[in-house]
Amino acid sequence: LPPYIQQYGAYLAGLFCILGHIYPLYFQFKGGKGVLTSAAMLVLIDWRVFAVCVAVFAVVFLCTRIVSLSSIVAAVVFPAVNFLFAFSEFRGASAYGAVPLSYVWITTLFAAGIAALLIAKHHQNIHRLVTGTERKFSIKRS
Repeated sequence: LPPYIQQYGAYLAGLFCILGHIYPLYFQFKGGKGVLTSAAMLVLIDWRVFAVCVAVFAVVFLCTRIVSLSSIVAAVVFPAVNFLFAFSEFRGASAYGAVPLSYVWITTLFAAGIAALLIAKHHQNIHRLVTGTERKFSIKRS
C-alpha cells in the first residue's frame, strides 16, 4: 500500500481518540479535552499543520487572553492549513512523491469534521463570547 493510505487510518484513529476524550464513557459522556487531543493527533500526523495551528492559537491568545477563542480560531484554520499542505503534496512536494487528489479531499474532510466537532463543543463559550461574559486567562499572584 502507498504510504499516504496510512494517513487515513491515522486520521480515523485520531477522530475516535478525540471523540473518546470529548465523550468519555466512564464520566457519563462529559469530557473536555478535545482540543488537546486534536493537537496531539496533529503533531503525530503532520507537524507542519500542528505548528501553524499552534502559532495561530498563540497569536490569538496573546492578543485576547481568551483560551476558548484561541481554540476556536485554531480549529477554523485547521482544515484550510491541512488542505494547503495536502495540496502541496498532491503537486509533488511529498518525500514519497505526488499523492492523489482524493488524498487531499479525504484528509481535508477529516480535518473539517474534527474542526466542526471542536467548534460545536464550544457552543457555550461562543455564547459567552457573543455576550461578552467569557473569562480571560489570568495568573493570580499571592
